[in-house]
Amino acid sequence: MSETSEWPLPEGSYRLVAPPGLCQDVQGHPLGQHFVVSLLCYYHEAWGHSMIRTTHDEHLVVYVLRGKGQLCLTNEPEVTYELGAGDLWWVPPNIPHHYRSSETTPWTVYGTHLRANDAEALRHLLGLGEKPVRNIGVRTELIDSFEAILMGIRQNGFSFSTLLLASMRMRALLTVAYVLAAQNQESDQLMIENLHAFMRLNIHRRVPLEEMAEQCHLSKYHFIRKYKKLTGRTPMQKFQQMKVEAACQLLDKSHDSISRIADSLGFQDNLYFSRVFTSVMGVSPSRFRTK
Repeated sequence: MSETSEWPLPEGSYRLVAPPGLCQDVQGHPLGQHFVVSLLCYYHEAWGHSMIRTTHDEHLVVYVLRGKGQLCLTNEPEVTYELGAGDLWWVPPNIPHHYRSSETTPWTVYGTHLRANDAEALRHLLGLGEKPVRNIGVRTELIDSFEAILMGIRQNGFSFSTLLLASMRMRALLTVAYVLAAQNQESDQLMIENLHAFMRLNIHRRVPLEEMAEQCHLSKYHFIRKYKKLTGRTPMQKFQQMKVEAACQLLDKSHDSISRIADSLGFQDNLYFSRVFTSVMGVSPSRFRTK
C-alpha cells in the first residue's frame, strides 16, 4: 500500500483508508480483481498539504476543485506541473514524486489510491499517458460522483460490499471523466476551426484580439491562454501567418505593388508588413517575388 500523508486534516476534510486485508478480499472477487479503491479523501483549502514519495505501489488520482498547487515527478528528467481548478492528475505506481498545495491559494481536492491492474488503459484514454495532468474543468458530474462514493463509506463504514461498490463507482467516475475530456477536446477543436474560418473571412482587415475572443465567447485573457495551450502559439501569430500565406499568393499571381498587397491584407504600415513577412518566410516580400 502507498504511504499516506500524515498531514493534519483541516476542518471539513476527511481521509478514509481501507484495511489492507479487506482490499485483498475484494481483489479476490471477479468484480474487484482488477480495480480496488484503497483510500478516499477530500481536503478543503488544504494549506500546508504536501507529500514526498520515493516509492509506491498504487495509482494516485487527484481532482482539483479550487486553488493551486504543484506536482513534481522526480524520476529522470525531473518535471514540475502547475496545478489549478479543474485539473485531474494521475501518478501511476513506481513513479517517485512530490506534490504540495499553494501557500497563498491552497487547493481543495478529491483524491483516491487505486490497486488497479487494468488502470493503464483508462489512464491513457484520459490522455494522461505522457503527461500526468489534464484539465477537464470543474464538473458537477464528477463532484456528485465523488461525494456519493465518500458518503457511502462515511455513513456505512468499510465492509466487503461497501468497498466493492465504492471501487465500481470510482471506475465509473473515471469513465465519466474520459467522456467529459473527449467532449472538451471536440468542443476545443470546433472552437479552433470556427476561429480560423473567422480569420480567413477577415484576412483583409485588422482584427483586434478582443473581437477574436468574442467569437469564442471568452475574455481576452482566457482566450489567449486557451488558444496558446491548444495550439502552441498565440492567436495573433496564427492570424499573421494566414496573412503572410495570402500575401505569398498575391506576390506570385498578381502584379500589385507590395504596398497595395500589404494594404489589402490590413497592414497600414509597409515596414511592419515587411517585418512580419520576413519573420514568417525568412525573406523580404521583394526578395520572395524575385525568387
